[in-house]
Amino acid sequence: MDSLDLLQTFREVARRGSFSAAARALDMSPANASKYVAALENRFGVRLFNRTTRKVSLTDAGQLLYQRSGPVLELVQMTTGELHDRAHKPSGRLTVTAPHSLMQTQLPVLLARFLVLHPAVSLNLQVTNRVVDLAEEGVDLALRVGPIPDANLIVRRFICVERVLVATPAYLAAHGEPKHPRELATHRTLVALNSGDAPRWTFIEGGGALSCRCSPT
Repeated sequence: MDSLDLLQTFREVARRGSFSAAARALDMSPANASKYVAALENRFGVRLFNRTTRKVSLTDAGQLLYQRSGPVLELVQMTTGELHDRAHKPSGRLTVTAPHSLMQTQLPVLLARFLVLHPAVSLNLQVTNRVVDLAEEGVDLALRVGPIPDANLIVRRFICVERVLVATPAYLAAHGEPKHPRELATHRTLVALNSGDAPRWTFIEGGGALSCRCSPT
């Protein structure tokens, strides 16, 4: 049984001086109210109530628990209310990490709109191309481009970033124009890489992914 439920039942019995009256107020049976109080007495190893056929009254131990438990339950109830408010009205510090490339998209505008809609939120934006460990570095949200290999993360598609291949006319005149992505292996390319990644570009061919090796400049 939950300790808070036991304490709430104990305090209701103490206030009303009756298991039956407390049970009605808590919408439970008198037997359950008595069971909850008995569980507290067994847990602490003391008797909390003097019981008679007509009423119940607090023992010295019961008086102590009644006095000390009030502020604890008030704090729990206040915290519960604040957490419920946060669930419906975002507030507090939000730490977000994103790569430099996303700063050239509509992301800054979207973040600004979010802050207007939720003025109680303060944003800590960390712009880095490093793959951040969310749990280790206390990051709430990571915006990343491409596949996410970590199966332990909750992943949602945010925006679609389109990529195109470009080359200067002078380069094409000197080295020829590739007709298929596989030919890129023989061309000099500029590839944005994270540390440890292999120099590859991924294309869509026939509805499937086609990964092609590149030769970085």
